[in-house]
Amino acid sequence: MQNYKPSKQYLENIEYYKKMHLEGYNLIDGRKRSPQDAYDGKSTLIYATLIKEIIKKNNIKNILDYGCGKAFYYENKTNLYDINNQSLKQLWQVDIDLYDPCYEDRSNIEEDKKYDLVLCIDVLEHIPQIDIDWVLNRLISKAN
Repeated sequence: MQNYKPSKQYLENIEYYKKMHLEGYNLIDGRKRSPQDAYDGKSTLIYATLIKEIIKKNNIKNILDYGCGKAFYYENKTNLYDINNQSLKQLWQVDIDLYDPCYEDRSNIEEDKKYDLVLCIDVLEHIPQIDIDWVLNRLISKAN
């Protein structure tokens, strides 16, 4: 197991995002994002059909979504972005592990497990600059 050293700012941000998961948050236009919709994983849907092509072309057997949020669309069907009333698990048909340090239900990761594909969508811009190197090293260490 590698030694990752989060900064104080990183740890404070984790607590802040945990709170937003539970309470929702205010958008800059004055609207409020509900707790149910806060970091629900919708950003991944934009890339779902492209990821399916990558899975097929590269014979991907397993995936880690690092920073998956609530990962709502992995289990729940949607018609957004031409997904045709499927969940992401149905669409991709591979073994998928979900990790997000800010969402308690997904906050554990098997440290020694490797993956054919590691996704990290709408995550790195939330990481303090001082922590980017260790976070990227951790992502790379999870890939076959």
